[in-house]
Parts: sequence; structure tokens; C-alpha cells
Amino acid sequence: MLNKYYVGAKHIGAAIARRGDPAGTAYAVPTMEDAIEQAKQTIRNGEAECLVIVKIVAVVRREMPITVDVIE
Repeated sequence: MLNKYYVGAKHIGAAIARRGDPAGTAYAVPTMEDAIEQAKQTIRNGEAECLVIVKIVAVVRREMPITVDVIE
């Protein structure tokens, strides 16, 4: 069974911090269906063998004190 939670890549956090928007990365899309279609296209293009769809559930920022924004 796969673990369902992980800490996202540092470059995703950096992109969010630069833009200030929790979904501000280049690959963020509004729906799971959009994400699935994007993943299928990436695989069709030969850019990946396997992809996972993840949902941003929280953004933890280095502010003092450290802040956590839970994303609904």
C-alpha cells in the first residue's frame, strides 16, 4: 500500500513562495480531471513512465512563527 502523504519537492514550495498563491506552480490545475488529462498527455509525449496526481493540502511557510495554511 502506498503512503498517502509526502512533503512536496522544494522547487514547488519555492514557486508558491515567489507567487504567493498556494496553487501558483506551473503545473497546478483546478480539478483532478484536468490533472489526469495533463498526466496522460505528459506520458503520451514520452516525458514520463508514471505520474501521480497530488493535492496541495497545506502550505508551511518560514515566517516567525512558522505558519501553516490548510488548503480546502
